[in-house]
Amino acid sequence: MRKWLVRRALAVNVRVKILGIALGVAVFLGGATIVFLRGYLVRVWTEDLRVRAVEIARDNASRSTDFLLTNNLYELYALLRGAVDGNPDVRYAFVLGPDGAVLADTFGPAFPADLLSVSTVRVADDAEIALLQSGHSRLHDVAIPIYDGRVGTLRLAVSEDRMRAQIGEVVAHITLMTGLAAGFGIAAAFLLTYALTQPIAGLLHATEAVGREEFAHRVDVQTTDEFGALGESFNTMIERLGVVERQRTELLKRILTVQEEERSRIAHELHDHTGQELTALLYRVSVVAEAPTLEAARGELIELEKAAARALKEVRLLAFEMRPAALRDLGLAAALQHEARAFTQLYGFAVRCHVAGLGEVALDGESETAVYRIVREALMNTAHHAQANNASVLVQARNHTLVAIVEDDGVGYDADAVLAGPPETRFGLLGMTERARLIGASITFESSPGAGTTVYVEIPIGAGAAEGADDADSSPDSG
Repeated sequence: MRKWLVRRALAVNVRVKILGIALGVAVFLGGATIVFLRGYLVRVWTEDLRVRAVEIARDNASRSTDFLLTNNLYELYALLRGAVDGNPDVRYAFVLGPDGAVLADTFGPAFPADLLSVSTVRVADDAEIALLQSGHSRLHDVAIPIYDGRVGTLRLAVSEDRMRAQIGEVVAHITLMTGLAAGFGIAAAFLLTYALTQPIAGLLHATEAVGREEFAHRVDVQTTDEFGALGESFNTMIERLGVVERQRTELLKRILTVQEEERSRIAHELHDHTGQELTALLYRVSVVAEAPTLEAARGELIELEKAAARALKEVRLLAFEMRPAALRDLGLAAALQHEARAFTQLYGFAVRCHVAGLGEVALDGESETAVYRIVREALMNTAHHAQANNASVLVQARNHTLVAIVEDDGVGYDADAVLAGPPETRFGLLGMTERARLIGASITFESSPGAGTTVYVEIPIGAGAAEGADDADSSPDSG
């Protein structure tokens, strides 16, 4: 049951929780204040009522002495009647003789005989008080001896009715004021709750919109406090997410386009080169089969061998372009060296490659492929755009980090302008950036017009990645 109540309480929204707490605090403090104040007033005013009752009774006892000594019962009755009529709290008064007989009273013909047998409590040398209940009223019956009790005793009772009515009025006013204060407090709590929960609701709606990939949604920021700063930061995050999503979409489109272009190129290579070589092979086979002499067949077999070698070279070159055998069989260092030599031969600019501190277990296959592709893409950019005479590739493992740097002395470009430009002008850079991101690497492009280009990649690796590795150097300038 307790767990169910806790779950139900936690399931209530924040606004109801805050208002509930404010209301609970207001009711508790207001109720506690009213109860304490009422108890305090009852205690203090009751004591004051008893003191006044004793004073009134003592005064009337002193004044009745002469009337009793002269047996002037009429004046004694008038004195008692004046005490009752002149004090709104006095309910009755009567005088008993030394023998306990009633000499004068304010009850009229029906004197309540039970009053003669009440037990009293001494509160002073000359006063005793009894607490009585008469209907809904509480009475304090005071007994004062007259002339030291030799001529009689005066009994006088005061009621708590007027006192309790006054206390009720005070408590009612305090309750009203407490209620008004609680109302203002709850209203302030409501406004505070609205001020607190409205930005949170906006952030919640924005989060849901981002979850639906609606990156155009923005948080309505109306304040400059912490919630306003949070909303601004959230809007900045959404904007960046939108940019990243657009870049990812453009990159995926570009990847699909490149895949289609690569398929078309492979089909073209297979049809125009490998297919033709295989057709030539078939033709040579038929010629060998129909050769009239062994010498003629031997000559055709030589040509057949050359055609087969050319076809095999085409297939191997195509396979290497898909994933170089050196990367698969010998590792990243050999593949990068091969690429450096290939670019030197194919594009006419010198590429120096230096690999240091890279062991066989330095990187997993995915990271090796990513580094290889990033370096190759950087060299392709150099070949197609840089007009460079020299380029260098440096790959080095140090302090649990693999660093790859590709530099050229080409014409360069405005790196900031290109990176901030439309996606179609920087697909190569986006591709390298995405590959680096997928393996948890950081990549930086440094370039300016006339100052060449540097691509800097930093990849975190395991603690033992660089231990026991041999250095490998290649200088393919000679071809």
